[in-house]
Amino acid sequence: LLMPIADLTPQRKPWYGLLKWLALITVGVSAIAIFAAHRMVQPLMLLENAVESVGPDAILPLLPEKGPAEVRATARALNSLSSRLRSAIESRMRLLAAAGHDLRTPITRMRLRAEFVEDEEERRLWLTDLDELERIADSANVFARGGVGLWLARGRETGQAIGFCGFLELGEPS
Repeated sequence: LLMPIADLTPQRKPWYGLLKWLALITVGVSAIAIFAAHRMVQPLMLLENAVESVGPDAILPLLPEKGPAEVRATARALNSLSSRLRSAIESRMRLLAAAGHDLRTPITRMRLRAEFVEDEEERRLWLTDLDELERIADSANVFARGGVGLWLARGRETGQAIGFCGFLELGEPS
């Protein structure tokens, strides 16, 4: 029972097979890691896009509360913040509209009194000041009705946007 053993020559470099398997495992693990990282970052990108989409009216769109626990908590907090901010802005807009409206009666009374001022120069100064007050009241009403966008558009059309603490010049007054 003797069998001849064939002359088996050892492989030249036994590491090639091992390196091939290591490369295959590395590629597979990297693909899985990239996929998992993308899935984890996707809700954060949603949050980033939502925060970037805040317009001049400072209203944040409602965010879906999905993803990892931290992202859901952040989305919930941002939704709550947006709701409170919207409520505060609406309250201030109502106050601003009421103030602009309530200024109309005294301005009208003062305009009638100014018409009866004897001195022509003094009357002109009174009427100029009343026109300025009326533009401020109009600006407050436009701002309250349409928000910042309409207010700035009106300011560009007329050459000036009337601020509540003064005037912001946007160009030559018309």
